[in-house]
Amino acid sequence: MVAVEEGLARASRPVFAARAVCYAAAAAVHVADPVSGAVLRSFRAPHSHIVSLARHQNLPSLLYSAHADAVVRLWDLSDASLLRTWNFASSIVGMVADPAHPDVFYLSFACEHAKDKKLSNKRNHIAQYILPPLAANPGAGDTPTPLAILIASNSAFVGISVSDQVVAACTDKNLWVWKNQKAQLSSTGFVKIKLPSRTYASPPKITAIAAHPLNQSVAIGLTTGEILLHHNPFDAVKSVQTLHWHAHAVLSLEFTNDGTTLASGGYESVLILWQIDTLKRKPVPRIAGGAALQSIACSSDDASLAVVCSDSCVRVISIPKLQVVACVTGLKARNGRVFSYHEGLAYDPRTASVVVSGSPGCIQFYNPHTQSHIMELEVVAQNRMVGGGFSGKDGVDKIVGEDSLATVKMVAFENDGRKSRWMATVDVRTDMAVADEEEVWLKFWQWDDVNQTYVVNTRVSSPHDGQITSMHFLSVRENFNSRVKSLLMITTSADTRFNVWCLNPAPSTSRDQTPTWIQRSQGSFGNVPIYQAISSSDASMIATACGSVITLWDPVTNALCASLAHPETKDHVLKILFAGIPSSSNGESQTTEIPCIVGLTKQRCHVWNLLTASIWWTLELGGAMIATASDADTGQFAIAVAEVSPSGSVQRTKILEFIVSSPAPTSSFFIKGELQGMLYIPSAQMPAGSSRSTSDRLFVLSADFEIERLGSGRSPGTSTATKAEAQDLDKSTGLLTGIYGSKVLDAPISQTSANRKPNSSANTIRSDSEKSLAFMQTTASHLLPPPVKLADAFFEAILRKKESLSDEPILWTHEVEIKADESAMVIDRDIAPQNTSPDEDSLNGMEYLADVMTGLVLGKGKTLDELPASTKTPEKSKDAKVKREKVGSSSKKK
Repeated sequence: MVAVEEGLARASRPVFAARAVCYAAAAAVHVADPVSGAVLRSFRAPHSHIVSLARHQNLPSLLYSAHADAVVRLWDLSDASLLRTWNFASSIVGMVADPAHPDVFYLSFACEHAKDKKLSNKRNHIAQYILPPLAANPGAGDTPTPLAILIASNSAFVGISVSDQVVAACTDKNLWVWKNQKAQLSSTGFVKIKLPSRTYASPPKITAIAAHPLNQSVAIGLTTGEILLHHNPFDAVKSVQTLHWHAHAVLSLEFTNDGTTLASGGYESVLILWQIDTLKRKPVPRIAGGAALQSIACSSDDASLAVVCSDSCVRVISIPKLQVVACVTGLKARNGRVFSYHEGLAYDPRTASVVVSGSPGCIQFYNPHTQSHIMELEVVAQNRMVGGGFSGKDGVDKIVGEDSLATVKMVAFENDGRKSRWMATVDVRTDMAVADEEEVWLKFWQWDDVNQTYVVNTRVSSPHDGQITSMHFLSVRENFNSRVKSLLMITTSADTRFNVWCLNPAPSTSRDQTPTWIQRSQGSFGNVPIYQAISSSDASMIATACGSVITLWDPVTNALCASLAHPETKDHVLKILFAGIPSSSNGESQTTEIPCIVGLTKQRCHVWNLLTASIWWTLELGGAMIATASDADTGQFAIAVAEVSPSGSVQRTKILEFIVSSPAPTSSFFIKGELQGMLYIPSAQMPAGSSRSTSDRLFVLSADFEIERLGSGRSPGTSTATKAEAQDLDKSTGLLTGIYGSKVLDAPISQTSANRKPNSSANTIRSDSEKSLAFMQTTASHLLPPPVKLADAFFEAILRKKESLSDEPILWTHEVEIKADESAMVIDRDIAPQNTSPDEDSLNGMEYLADVMTGLVLGKGKTLDELPASTKTPEKSKDAKVKREKVGSSSKKK
């Protein structure tokens, strides 16, 4: 067991069991074929990081997994079923099985009260337990009692190693060894060995440990690259041999079962095989392409070694052939190497794979359905051999140079299904910075049918003056009658500009007829940063998030068509996406009738109807929005909201699915930690026989950098919207209510209507009309529609619609009277039917309008009840009748 530094501890020691190699990644256990490298099966524990694996000595099909949440689980590899669970009081950092006693295990714990010396179990300690596969009383998790607490220390334990002869444990400075002669060891029968006193520039520290399987020898690795082999730790005169090849810290050690060979690995990406008798070595060079060798395991027949590398690969090495015979590749994305803006996942329709950030300067194509690696593309050619001197006072050999290597910040693909041929990437390198400006490259890649990979077509240096925030491909028709589409690509930046790129055909005289990419046009809106640009499904419109405004553009002429603003003008729109209201559904396919656009700020979600250019509803998310995804098949979309603790850390991420016709989520899911990215996979590219519902096609990159599938396959941490939250959108939404937000939900969606408490302060209560006026005061005047367009909507909002009390409709006649005198006036009048008077509802509506207008003019916005009595309109008699004055000569009263 080795834990050197953050980022390298995610992969525990692999285990050979049941003619397969088992390894852990985050909360999942993967079982792979050591010959072909294919993943046979995978199973996981909910929200529980795995720190160690161990198999039962007599039953190789049983696998034990130790989790960081103080739980040990027993699995059956034949059917991936969970058999037993043991609960402990302290966090587990390591677990090793005893080969001499099958049911005995040694666990290393890290306690919060490491300085408390009163009780040994309240400090970092190593304890001995019996964990039998068969329970005396089957049921929920057991709490076992330790046989013995072997050692307790204020320092963290680096590792444990157990053989038939000895039990060895070490911190970074000390080594303890026990004789493994009894099932229950004594806490006092050990030998403590300190590092030899030598003169070093920095004191060395222990980084790895391994016990010899046939004698009492113990090997430890140091930060100096040395390996100290203690042959007789229990003798008065101790014998120590020094093996030295590694230039940097030794990260892993492992003896073969016959005890003749010792394998060691480190940052050099070279596996060294030491012959114990002759101290000769055989190197297996560059097995991981520059990645560090974290841990090593040996098969029972001594024919193979399984090596876990820092590039998320498990490589199986044949000892007789001294070469890699199989490679199991997992997800290579990890902390510090993900795409920007929580866009950790991208989808390539050409290869039907999910794309994540891979090794430094590379991107990885991964199949989430089969959990298999497809290929890795090197975006930036560079030497990924990392490592270098001591870090100073602590003496630990850190990875030097990886942070200065180029990283891929963004990737985008053409969306044309299996016919897609283009990809764009943005890579940044900090070590080549000039005047504190990073070296930024925009690269266009074309699919190569011969080599079945992407090759570079065009390179653009520093395409923007600021940081690039988004990229998007779209295919447009240059004119309405044209059948040929032109491929465009849009990049946005914080420098307040967006660039439109197009393919430039090669000259006819050139030998290479491959087109290249050039900048076609440029646009901006005000002096505000542009966060994202997307196109509609038919590519007839481009939407850009410019500060707090969403602008709509013609992709052909690059002309500004419209601008959409939300009431909270101080909040910038960070994410936008096109969605639609499904008009019909036949199970799998849905058609979109009403196009909508969704704009998301840090705290709110706004939905506009593009047919009326009005806001339909606004919703407070109840947290910080970090990621979005839209489903092109159904028009639905998902929002990831981070729930931040008072300390500033993200405890969990809430994922909400919506349809644009309602502000109530259709479903909600919870992911532990901070989500890194999410996307919908098209239903046409889902595997045969799998569910194609919207939630089942939503994949996320979790905080543990594992791809998880939501929907029916995810039961833990899943919930759906309650009835109290299921509020349908008012179908009578008009222009006025759409702009001023009749469906604004001020409470977070986690609150239901039953537990929302009204504000008891009378001074803070505001009417709906005052809120509308407040929106008018905070919204820019050039973004509001003209008053002429608001007039009809205003009267529809305040007047009651006329409903005739008679069964027969009221008919009006039109009459034109022409005078004999040509100079006379031409009279055009409507003649009302006789003996007809307006109904009571119409009179009440006109009285209400008169009261409102009187209050606005005389009371400066006060309601009718707050006006003085002298300004109120007197009540009218219910039998009052409306009279029409006839148009007569000039002598009549006007």
